[in-house]
Amino acid sequence: MLMEVALCGQCHHRLFTQTSVSEPLRYACTVRNKGWLSAKDCRPAPLIRGHLLEEFVDEFVSEWFLQRFGDGAIFETVYDPGNGVPERIAEVQATRERLRADREAGLYDAADDSEWFRDRYAALGRELAALEAEPRRPPGTVQRPTGETVADRWETAVDVQARKEILLEFGVRVTLFPAGAPVRCVAGVLHGPERDPSGNP
Repeated sequence: MLMEVALCGQCHHRLFTQTSVSEPLRYACTVRNKGWLSAKDCRPAPLIRGHLLEEFVDEFVSEWFLQRFGDGAIFETVYDPGNGVPERIAEVQATRERLRADREAGLYDAADDSEWFRDRYAALGRELAALEAEPRRPPGTVQRPTGETVADRWETAVDVQARKEILLEFGVRVTLFPAGAPVRCVAGVLHGPERDPSGNP
């Protein structure tokens, strides 16, 4: 679950998993061993058994995350076609211009045609005035609430991978320091409460 979520407190790179025939899964910082210059001073590199760190995240980090973000509303980005007011205004204006052009060309000289023209032109004028009074909402992408909270999304996550994706989306990281580290924080990074997964203060 914790790949990409768990970071090394010494060099700040992500932790990798280690497995062997005789040892259970462990999370460890192996970046210095890979020869990365950015981790040349990463010693002692932190290492923890996988089940300890995963239990810590499943219990403590989950509790902290839901307390901090659980009530937040989930929004989705969707395409809004707009209300079509600008397009309708353009249509009405074009229709009026065509009627005026036809009138000037002498197409509505008969008495019954003239009456129809006046009624139609007046109706278009009223429609245009009503449209111009409406707010215009152009097409584009908008965000709208789904009715779901972060806690809902967390509880309905199908597996640990889905929950990991939620943590990554919110920028949540678990920083692991070696047992003897005198400082357990990263400068410039907002931290949640500190907790020793072994249960020690």
